[in-house]
Amino acid sequence: MSSQYLRAATALAISAASLSAQAATVNYTGWAYGNSWANQVKVGVVNETVSAGAFTGSVSFASGGEQGFSGTMSNFVSYCVELTQSFYLPSGNMGAYNVLAGSDYAEWTNANGNGRTAAATSQRLGQLLSYAASNSRVQTAAESTSLQLAIWNVVYDTDNTVNAGLFQETSGASYDTYANSLLVGSANWSNLLDVYVLQNDSKQDFVLTRDSGRKLPTGLGGTRDLPEPASWVLVMLGLSAAGVVGRRRARTST
Repeated sequence: MSSQYLRAATALAISAASLSAQAATVNYTGWAYGNSWANQVKVGVVNETVSAGAFTGSVSFASGGEQGFSGTMSNFVSYCVELTQSFYLPSGNMGAYNVLAGSDYAEWTNANGNGRTAAATSQRLGQLLSYAASNSRVQTAAESTSLQLAIWNVVYDTDNTVNAGLFQETSGASYDTYANSLLVGSANWSNLLDVYVLQNDSKQDFVLTRDSGRKLPTGLGGTRDLPEPASWVLVMLGLSAAGVVGRRRARTST
């Protein structure tokens, strides 16, 4: 396969969202912390080498739906939660997304193979992202690569290392050490965020967060609960990641 192609490491597409799900449009414009094409990791679960890191852009929410998000968030930073789906970078407006509560996300109801319930995965991910936002723990492209690895580990595994278990980074990349630090440090951290998923059956899915105290999207001005200055990994709401190509098509694994 050509090296021009970049593939996100993820699970298979999930079932269609319920009719009450809120609609959203996602538009990613580039890497959030600088060019991360060289930040490559090998994901043993799918035996793929991918470039990983945070992306930035915007997300616009349609009115209506049970989740209650509204308007457009600019400077949105996000990471992916799947291992096989893909999208373009810059992405253009990606319509037909659904906003689901993490506890209702079918891919986390044992379909990812780790045996956790969707609610438990959502809770653990909230701990990780709350920890990452504290004291600006993610500020560079390399640190965002580590956080993406940690996110995948939460989604596909139950331990606190990216080097063993169901999910593994098998190349021994330098990003592993900080990823493990994030997992261990967040294990007993207070979860200050409600976790949602931006879901599309044919594209990459992304994590979205909302302050659990105010019920507002985490935004540029920080949140009541998260210390300032909050890292842009959670500032501007969400999470997504590797598996896109700057004007080059990212493909699903085969």
